[in-house]
Amino acid sequence: MAAVAVTPEPPERGVQQLTAVELPLKENPWYVGFIRILTALGAWLLIAAHIFRPGFKQFGLPLTFYLSIGIVVFCAKVRGVKVFARTPVDLAFVIWLSLAVLSQLWASMVLNRVLLADDILAYLAIILTTWFSFRAAFALSSVDPRTATGAFLKAILICLGIACMIGILQGYGPGPLKHWATEFGIANGAAGEVTELQLDMSSPRPLALFSGPNVFGFMNLVAMAILIGMTVAQGKNMSMKSVWLSAAGLSVFLLGTVVAQSRFAIATCLLLFAYFLYFMLRTGRTKVFVTGIVAIGAVVLVGLVFVQQMDLAYVQATFEKKITNDSSFRARQLGIDNLMDQAIDLAPLGAGWDSRGYSIDRTGDNWAKTNSIDNGYMQAFINHGIPGVLHLAFLFWSLWWVIRLARRHEYLHIRTLRVIAGLLLATYLVYSLSGVRHAKLESSVYWMVITGLLYGCVYGEKHFGEKFWLRKRPQPQLAA
Repeated sequence: MAAVAVTPEPPERGVQQLTAVELPLKENPWYVGFIRILTALGAWLLIAAHIFRPGFKQFGLPLTFYLSIGIVVFCAKVRGVKVFARTPVDLAFVIWLSLAVLSQLWASMVLNRVLLADDILAYLAIILTTWFSFRAAFALSSVDPRTATGAFLKAILICLGIACMIGILQGYGPGPLKHWATEFGIANGAAGEVTELQLDMSSPRPLALFSGPNVFGFMNLVAMAILIGMTVAQGKNMSMKSVWLSAAGLSVFLLGTVVAQSRFAIATCLLLFAYFLYFMLRTGRTKVFVTGIVAIGAVVLVGLVFVQQMDLAYVQATFEKKITNDSSFRARQLGIDNLMDQAIDLAPLGAGWDSRGYSIDRTGDNWAKTNSIDNGYMQAFINHGIPGVLHLAFLFWSLWWVIRLARRHEYLHIRTLRVIAGLLLATYLVYSLSGVRHAKLESSVYWMVITGLLYGCVYGEKHFGEKFWLRKRPQPQLAA
């Protein structure tokens, strides 16, 4: 009998063949269900530990660092070496590590900078913890993208919502609840001693669980971006119920931002609201757009009612005084003046990084007095000079790149992550002008998690060589 030539079917579009090093999948439903539970649990543990136990450290490294390592190891056991796929973000972190070493050497040897014993370890903890958070999110999305995406987004929203309520109660809660919220922030927050100090000063700007009012305001922006992204990503499938639920959540985070009295955060809130309405207008559904206007109006009305009970002395000072008489502006102006005096010396590789150099009136260390400027771009220059600014630009590009790649896929979970990643990137670009430093652990973890999820989903479609695990359930897609 003559042999018949058989032509193999070409692989599906955008999907390559399996490589020999990849582990086979186990199709047992009980095993798959158990792994999905562990996937969701890993996401919840990572976010909860980051928000509620930021001060718990071993050998100078936070709990989230060790959790991230454990998550990556677990995912590697399940999915093989694919969880270690390289991305442009990894290159950005390798560059950051190199800059950290070179800048510390430059600062100590050329600038005669006073470096404390834990400066290297503290900076290393920031870079590695943020990097491993990215890798943990990437690995979990490699195991099961939809489970990891849903778990992370819900964990961030709920945990930041609790933190927001704690901040509101710290400022304006009834007696017992205010006392509980304050004690909880002192015991569990990232800067408990600062919360206690503000209590003694009767400050109208609570911290929630974060290191300052500006960071508190920014965390509310992160939650708002996620909430808006989850709503508008539905496209024409967006329902009026989801709009009202989103508006209810936005009202909580808006109140927290107003309570924090972070002026730049309040302005950024307005930009997010404008995008929310614009996208609903683009859906072409008049009822949804009208519902959005009514819902946002209700949010603003609730905010105005609440504002009547607030001590807005800090925000009012911005409008009642000339900008040159504003204490906050004068402090930043002093920092900029100090930076201008040292800009030429800092340009080659910066002044390293100082774990205790964030006070503008610090004495005894000539190179630490500029480290208090609340500006991500200036902080990159202070830490690493001109190479630091170029690195920050490359980091932003590596985040934008996956948003561009994700446009090829219309699965709902990828669409949701793409919208959220775009909103967060825009928020970081804008808000870095004010209050997000180049080395902020509590603010950078969130964009790394979202970007890690998105890279994991996109690379799963493009590079892993197979359909996602047990894609027997139809992937929800947008309406045509």
